[in-house]
Amino acid sequence: IHFSTDIVFGGDPEQVYDEDSACAPLNTYGRLKAKFDSFLAGCREPSCVVLRPTNIVGPKHPYMSTGTKFLQWLDNQLRQDAPTKVFSDEFRNYVWVGDLVAVVLKLIEDFPTSLPPSRLLHCGGPDALTRVDVANLLAAAKGYSLTYEGPEGAALPRVVPTPRADVDLGYASPLCVRMTSGRAEALLGRPFRRLTDCLLHHIAEI
Repeated sequence: IHFSTDIVFGGDPEQVYDEDSACAPLNTYGRLKAKFDSFLAGCREPSCVVLRPTNIVGPKHPYMSTGTKFLQWLDNQLRQDAPTKVFSDEFRNYVWVGDLVAVVLKLIEDFPTSLPPSRLLHCGGPDALTRVDVANLLAAAKGYSLTYEGPEGAALPRVVPTPRADVDLGYASPLCVRMTSGRAEALLGRPFRRLTDCLLHHIAEI
């Protein structure tokens, strides 16, 4: 099982990418991933399945006390009486880590008796969200106020929408990657869960 990335796509805002969509990576990381995906697709032995997840979020890491992930960083920022700049124009189908694990376990359980009909599976949630959307969903789930009282009593925003298009990352990266994950959902026998439902169900673990 090989983990690829949605960065193999160019980020056409008018397109919803499925497994048959052509890759058009904008950076070296995406190009190398796309090239290896293609290599594995041509391999007869060993039997390989490529999972192509988008941004992965989930509860706190059970084995690490250090390091931060986006959801945990965001949770910490939303508890501060200070503004936090969050990208407002970068769309991804955020996937809950438990759903991704469920796909991996299903593939392992079925092997070698049953192989998936497709060796490339997109793994993304049903909704294309910006980071501002994720911040708002997390704040709602945890009951955080999106404003705090400034020094003169004015209500100030904790989340400051910021265009990623105006930020120099030092490398090219697609802004809008919307994906469908019908093949992986068919394998699981259920749809991937919405982020808002996962946040509410796992709220104590974030």
